Amino acid sequence: MHLLRIDQSGDLYQDGEAVDLGLSPARFVILSAADTDLMLLASAVDQSGRGDDAVRLANILTLSHPYSIDLLVDQTLRASRLMVVRLLGGISYWSYGVERLAALARQEGIDLALLPGDGKPDPELERLSTLDPGRLNTLNAYLVAGGMDNARAFLDCLDDIADGTGDALPPKPLLQAGLYWPGEAVPDLVRLNAIWSRQGLDDAPVAALVFYRALAQLGDTEPADANITIDDLSLGTAPLGDLVLEAGNYDMTATRDRYQRWQGTIEVVGRNQSQTIDVALVPDWAQVRFSTTPQIVTASIDGDAAEITPDGISVLSGEHELTLSAPGFVPAKVPLTVVAVQEVGADGTGSVSASRMAKKGGISSVKRGLNS
Repeated sequence: MHLLRIDQSGDLYQDGEAVDLGLSPARFVILSAADTDLMLLASAVDQSGRGDDAVRLANILTLSHPYSIDLLVDQTLRASRLMVVRLLGGISYWSYGVERLAALARQEGIDLALLPGDGKPDPELERLSTLDPGRLNTLNAYLVAGGMDNARAFLDCLDDIADGTGDALPPKPLLQAGLYWPGEAVPDLVRLNAIWSRQGLDDAPVAALVFYRALAQLGDTEPADANITIDDLSLGTAPLGDLVLEAGNYDMTATRDRYQRWQGTIEVVGRNQSQTIDVALVPDWAQVRFSTTPQIVTASIDGDAAEITPDGISVLSGEHELTLSAPGFVPAKVPLTVVAVQEVGADGTGSVSASRMAKKGGISSVKRGLNS
């Protein structure tokens, strides 16, 4: 059987080849066809401080071949405590996968939650799941609502199911529109004024930055949490609420760790007109993707350990050295030139590359080029 080691983006989905995702066992395994689900939950896992063996995430688009599903069942799912699958299009979309997971759940006593990707009730998915309808509805409500708070509560709910506890907060719908402040659930102007007062900012100017609700659903509010400075006066993190300024030009900067600094001049027209300043910070990193032989490796960037995710390794812009290591193999060292936002391959170019490591006693080498 021909196996291809690929990233989780599903690029080879149409090729019909069997794929070995190489996922080690974990307590919870979550599968979804939506990258937005996986990105949000990955961030929630990172923020929760859960151990390396707590959660595995994978895109169903990489599991179109029956043998790929068989490998995942034997290598990863069989040792799990709870499996969650969010399906778009019902059972017919992934029939063999549903069949294998349902059989595994009943044979091994593993909990299985099959959730509809569109949020609408699906009696057939409910029938094949091992959890009761109430639990399924709760898990589904977390993902439908979205947002980082719901993602963290979703993980807590998985713990409740596995441990028989009841610590998870209930699902919390996101506002269609409203105010945002880091760490605050549903702040209003009274609450924001109280926060500013505690920070000694009663008389400081305030600027309001507008961002899409979808960013809050994805938990991707880091650019919104940027530090704002106007005419060298630090105003704190955005969004800042209402800012009253006299007519004229002002120098404004917005900074955030891992994002490129934004600096520009804003013009206030005055005449009691309301203005909105919309600033988009550009990420100062890129994803480095690679495939390796052997498949299970550890990675470091400039000597510091790096986490390998389904999207590769996140590396700040600039010149770096990627080191890939595996027991019994000489580490492979790969120079990288990283340009922010551009996908980088393991050969330092914009393509995906395969790195091969010589066994100890031999010469370490790096082969450049896809599947070389």
